[in-house]
Amino acid sequence: GSAASWGTVAGGGALEFISRTTVSSVVSDISINNAFSSTYDNYRMVFESLMVDTNGADINWGFRSTTTGTVDTMNFIVRGATAAGVDGGTAFYYATSSAYAYLAPYVTHDGGLQGSVDIYRPFLSTATDWTMYAGLTIGYNTNESAVSVNYIGAGTSNTTSLPHIKIWASSGNIGDASTPGYIDLYGYKKS
Repeated sequence: GSAASWGTVAGGGALEFISRTTVSSVVSDISINNAFSSTYDNYRMVFESLMVDTNGADINWGFRSTTTGTVDTMNFIVRGATAAGVDGGTAFYYATSSAYAYLAPYVTHDGGLQGSVDIYRPFLSTATDWTMYAGLTIGYNTNESAVSVNYIGAGTSNTTSLPHIKIWASSGNIGDASTPGYIDLYGYKKS
């Protein structure tokens, strides 16, 4: 017999690393400008240790067409599942035509928020290319007094390219000098 031989996998993985944003101080908001481009149609954002300096604040986010403009309105839904809490351990939040969406509601400073979100077609700009996302976040929910796994999703009805991300706390600030947070952005390869 002959020895086994190994070939190189063509193309590598389906995700390609784009950037890392480090949050190592307390800030009013996190801006990830020029996050999206024509290189990819779809993206994944992975984050860890996003902290709020006011216990019980929501971590909000949205997409913008300009680096300093307002966040585009969207229709969002959050379904949180906890070991304790209302309705048999679930909490439900939603809004239509909202100026923000939750990454998670009622976040605690201790432990922060972890998660990942798939973002679909944020750079494209036709009537069939609305920016949408779906993801999963996990953190302690102060309203439920338990760790909450949050299933999140939203969509805009804007036909404008939305290449910029803004993340902020509903009250107080976001970030922590003693525990840095990280936001990694990846692009899904086109075929």
